[in-house]
Amino acid sequence: MASTAAPTTQPIQTGSTTSFEDDPHISFDRETGKWLYENDDGKEFEYDVVARAWVPIVRDRPTAYRRRFCN
Repeated sequence: MASTAAPTTQPIQTGSTTSFEDDPHISFDRETGKWLYENDDGKEFEYDVVARAWVPIVRDRPTAYRRRFCN
């Protein structure tokens, strides 16, 4: 029987990083020393080892703001 579960938009919450290496959506950034997750929609998350949770990465978009408010 086929699964009817909706695709996940966030990575599974976990307390261990040992299973991260098996997930193709997860990579380790050697420059920052952090685990990164990108889902099928292109949303990115960073693993917080203290909170043991994935935190969304918010990209800075100052260019549009500057064009609108700083001219």
